[in-house]
Amino acid sequence: MPSIFATSILYMPHEIQREFLYAAHEAGNDMRPLSQVCRLWRKLSVKTSRFWTDINIDVLRSMNWQTEITAHNTACNNLYSVETYRELLPWPSTVLERSGSQPITVNVRLLFGNTRMCAHCQAIYTTLVLRLLVTHAPRFKSFTIVADIWEPIRSFSAALFDKRMPVLERWDATLDGSPVPLGRLTQCNLPTIPDTAVFQHPWGIVHTVEIHSELYPKLDHLSLRGIIHRWERFLPQSLVTLELSNLPLNCRPTFEAFMMILLNSQNTLKELTLSASAPLRSNTPTSGKINLSKLEKLHIGYTFSETVVLLPEFLEVPALRSLKIHDMTYDNPRTRATQLGFAMNESNTALFHTQIFKRWPMQQLKHLKLETPHSPGKFNQANLIQLYRDIQAGRRRTQSIPLFTTLFLGCHSVECLNLVDPDLVTLMALATPVALQGGEPGVLPCYRLNCLHISTRDFEALSLFMWAIKFGAQSCHASRLKPRFIPSLLLDVPPAWGTRLREFASRQVCTSISNFGGYFEVGSDRVTNLLDSLPLEVES
Repeated sequence: MPSIFATSILYMPHEIQREFLYAAHEAGNDMRPLSQVCRLWRKLSVKTSRFWTDINIDVLRSMNWQTEITAHNTACNNLYSVETYRELLPWPSTVLERSGSQPITVNVRLLFGNTRMCAHCQAIYTTLVLRLLVTHAPRFKSFTIVADIWEPIRSFSAALFDKRMPVLERWDATLDGSPVPLGRLTQCNLPTIPDTAVFQHPWGIVHTVEIHSELYPKLDHLSLRGIIHRWERFLPQSLVTLELSNLPLNCRPTFEAFMMILLNSQNTLKELTLSASAPLRSNTPTSGKINLSKLEKLHIGYTFSETVVLLPEFLEVPALRSLKIHDMTYDNPRTRATQLGFAMNESNTALFHTQIFKRWPMQQLKHLKLETPHSPGKFNQANLIQLYRDIQAGRRRTQSIPLFTTLFLGCHSVECLNLVDPDLVTLMALATPVALQGGEPGVLPCYRLNCLHISTRDFEALSLFMWAIKFGAQSCHASRLKPRFIPSLLLDVPPAWGTRLREFASRQVCTSISNFGGYFEVGSDRVTNLLDSLPLEVES
């Protein structure tokens, strides 16, 4: 640093200098380089515990761990020594000391698959990290752990069993690389579900509100991806956000335990994610419904259509504003194995979408995302043209309206629609106008749509969709139909598609057509808005 600036810093009042550091810290800047600007700033920053509350431990950032841990095998007999932690985990140990008594945010990444550690070294590393952090558990404000093997997560969970974490607000645990359970008989390949784990009440103890309030009074965000529990002993209550993902079919909560988990947060839950984790319906009849009165965001992903087909029957979501549905059944070998399996899946999928249309307030949704949607039935280009002609002529339709068209018609308040890898039937359902009785113009599916985001690698389906809305705009004049108009069309496609898509683009149906990658390639040019490449005379 130039001497003139160093002199200016030295003569500033300490209170002003500390405010500079506070501002840098609040902006998300790392305090480590700032503490090295000058000795005065170092002294101020090191003695301010508020600056050192982010603890990050990543096995990939540890250099030569194979050599270091082998050389320090004796550390197994001296794991409580401060010198051991300072030698093997120098920076996390330093930050923990500087954090004083402040609540801390902990991020642990143990992706051993990208290292050359042997199993013995992995165990030593995990034990060192565990014992370094667990003593600070009462100060955990946010805890995130990502591992590619089960053992580190199980060890942390067992070590934190029945420990008070009075300031804990957020817990994220991810078993990275855990496969999405696809096969009907998918079994949990993890060790026995632990009896002692964080968020489980001890065996034989009656689950009460007081236990949760004593251990985790501020916990409001819980995310478990590929993590199993004894769900009937699950403690968390009054959650605001809950995510359960990638649970093997035989390790999911029973229907009764699942209902109890939701009931414990019935009046507080605002965001719920159930991705490959919904239980099979119990044979035991259950009465009543769960009314999640404050739930605004719901994400449902399913590999077995029978696990969600009756979900709308017992789940009431009167405040729903955002819905995401991820259909993973077509990645399931069982779906493609037999015609019966395929037919049952289509039947369940149709029933599920019919149920959500009837029972959930789809008319008030603002955001809708459909990932890999597969609309039951078939609907080709000839059917679309015939449907247009029937409606224009006022004749009775000879082609049935697809299920997704009915769904989109019910979502008339949706402003942002996101389609990921949609099939042709789903896209055509969005492009199809429908005439109403009484001589009024046809109402378009999602007619208040401001932004449509399509991510696909199926050029044929996308081009047919763009052709359909362009064809509709050209043929709807002086007819009973309203043309499809989308203010903003955002595509996530290869830039090289620009030249081929340009012939399907029209200013009559869009204000802008942009690509998620930033540009389209049209000939030798790059354009950010595909419509800018159209000659004006074409759109007369």
